[in-house]
Amino acid sequence: MPRRNAKRTTDVHHKSIRMKIVFDVEALEGDVFRVILSSGDDAFFASERFFEAKGIDVDIVEIDLERVKGENPATLSVLRSIADGIGRCFMHNQRAVLYYYCDDMNDVPSIGVRNQGMWPQEYRSQLFGLMFRRYVEQNNLSEDIVDVSITIQQDARPLFMHLIARNKHVTYLEQLKEYIIENFGK
Repeated sequence: MPRRNAKRTTDVHHKSIRMKIVFDVEALEGDVFRVILSSGDDAFFASERFFEAKGIDVDIVEIDLERVKGENPATLSVLRSIADGIGRCFMHNQRAVLYYYCDDMNDVPSIGVRNQGMWPQEYRSQLFGLMFRRYVEQNNLSEDIVDVSITIQQDARPLFMHLIARNKHVTYLEQLKEYIIENFGK
């Protein structure tokens, strides 16, 4: 089973709370994956002024995943540990809206035949979506959690983004999705 190490920091600044949670997941083969969950002004590309004007009352939490060590593909056990850690953090913050977009710069090392022709980011986006959906189903949260996928055209390639929130925040998700598409789609 992969090992996980976590550390949490918070810093109160103005009205918004900045949070940063970092944990590592180590595979049996020695590969290390770092998960960084951060909120506050730097975690989303909309300003606090936008949130106040729209009456949006949530904490946007950015998910960053990076490989710290190793080159082996992530196993299902590692992916499950990553999703479990993210899910636990999400469940502790009732105002959290998670967002992420996947790496589009690096090729996928072993993409199956049925996924040939997919953009690397599209593949990673679908994989992470499935991984988190599995966490939601295993924890009986399917009635309460929503995953909204957004596709933005960036020059010649699409950018795949996800917003994950509780059903009670769905109206905020629609406003955030509209903002993202208007300001970052081309």
